[in-house]
Amino acid sequence: MLKVKLEANVRIGRDALYPLPPELLALLRSIRQHGSLVRAIGDVRISYRHAWALIGRWSSFRSQHDFPASTAPRAAGAIRSHPVAGPARASERG
Repeated sequence: MLKVKLEANVRIGRDALYPLPPELLALLRSIRQHGSLVRAIGDVRISYRHAWALIGRWSSFRSQHDFPASTAPRAAGAIRSHPVAGPARASERG
C-alpha cells in the first residue's frame, strides 16, 4: 500500500521570512478553541514549559515585527491578558 505524508511549512515576515513551528500553530489554535493554556497543552500534547517557550517566541516575534494581536473573542474563564491574545480591553477587565 502506498503511504503519503504531506507537511506544510509556514513562514511569516515582511522582508525576511521566519519559520513558525507547527507546534506553535497547533497551540495557538487550541488556546483559541479551549480558552485555556492548560487544556490546550493537553490537546496538543506538549509540556507546559515548552508551551510557554513557544508563546514567548511568538510574543517576541510579534513585538519585533509590529504584528497585531488577535481581536477574536475568548472563552469564558480565559486568561484576560497574555502574550497570545494581547492586553484586555477596558470593558473586559474585571
